[in-house]
Amino acid sequence: MKPFLLFLILSGACCLAWSQEPFYPKQYSFGRRHVFFEDQFNDDRNGWLDTSRRDEEDPPSKDTIVSRRVIAGGYLDYQVIKGKRPYSCVIPVAIDQQKDFEIELSVKLEALKKYRVAGTLVWGRRNMERCNYLYMSTEGKFLMLSCDTEPGGKCSSKSRRVWDFNPREFKKITLRRYQDRYYLFVNERLEGTFPFRPLKGNKLGLGTGPGGHIICDYIKVSYLD
Repeated sequence: MKPFLLFLILSGACCLAWSQEPFYPKQYSFGRRHVFFEDQFNDDRNGWLDTSRRDEEDPPSKDTIVSRRVIAGGYLDYQVIKGKRPYSCVIPVAIDQQKDFEIELSVKLEALKKYRVAGTLVWGRRNMERCNYLYMSTEGKFLMLSCDTEPGGKCSSKSRRVWDFNPREFKKITLRRYQDRYYLFVNERLEGTFPFRPLKGNKLGLGTGPGGHIICDYIKVSYLD
């Protein structure tokens, strides 16, 4: 091989090595997202307002729910006026769990009582008992709940508290899955990590608890390249 050609090959390999920046999952910015689902709530093309949707595997509920869900002005506005537990509006969004991914949303929360569930993010849902939940309170408490009620299955949970959390302001919530961990960012600041467990289904949802009120500006799901 000619010396000049060898020099060009080695120079190219060196430049490639320098250009490929390492990925640190605890750092918010890394610029390698590929968005495959996004809703700015300019309309209901994805079916958030469809109240007829329910999971066929869910057991019959004796709970009487009174809720209000509206899409207007570029926002999804969802309230649970009466009920005994948190409820969500869900839509089909299949996340390939063989890839690292990220769910990002901007929300504002209200609740009648402190520490109650004011906002819920749902993903990888098969039914209400085989699902992943991120519960958010107006006091800045975030509870990650991963449930699997197959024989021998159970719910695992872990919580974090964000002390300077103002629920009346829109907050950018980012949930990043990288390898075997979730990383929770609030306004692009890392607030905690949670273990990843395999997803059980292909549904994405937003919701709130009794007396709760969530307003969502947008939601998007990306793969991390």
